[in-house]
Amino acid sequence: MIKSMTGYGEFKNKDDYAHVYVQIKSLNSRFFDFYSKSCKVLSIYDDEIKNKIKNSCSRGNFQLKTKIEFNNAQKTIINKERIKNYIDIKNQIEILSDNTLKSLSIDKLISMPEIYQVEERDHSLIKNLYFQCADKAIAELNNSRNIEGKNIEHSFNKNLDNLDKGLKVISNLHKETNDN
Repeated sequence: MIKSMTGYGEFKNKDDYAHVYVQIKSLNSRFFDFYSKSCKVLSIYDDEIKNKIKNSCSRGNFQLKTKIEFNNAQKTIINKERIKNYIDIKNQIEILSDNTLKSLSIDKLISMPEIYQVEERDHSLIKNLYFQCADKAIAELNNSRNIEGKNIEHSFNKNLDNLDKGLKVISNLHKETNDN
């Protein structure tokens, strides 16, 4: 059976934690080429996804596109003690500078080290959901390549049949000419 190198697969999945979208496109190529437009959170798994695709499809130019949306915002933990220390330092500087420094803006405050900390995401949940989507997208990609391969094979066989019919017509005409 002929298998096309051109194909497309995508899969979306969600759970209580996040929504993940994976899209894989393949084009003709003599070698295995892989390009990723993964979002930052999922890009750490690009090599593993590349290997999954390579194990499933030995040749072609593959383009991976991913997206993830988390259901809950990451929790931000404010370090109140650190903020109090910065404000105390600012107040001491104001006293030393004869009150020429009057304001400490919020944007300056949050740019200072260790004022806040963002809670880490659960990477095992992310990876499991992402790999489920990637596996299904690869299966859909292979399915589309198989369908396209069947269409190519059908077209090829139809062209061969037409050539065979044409050769028979030429052969019959040749016989008629030789018999006369």
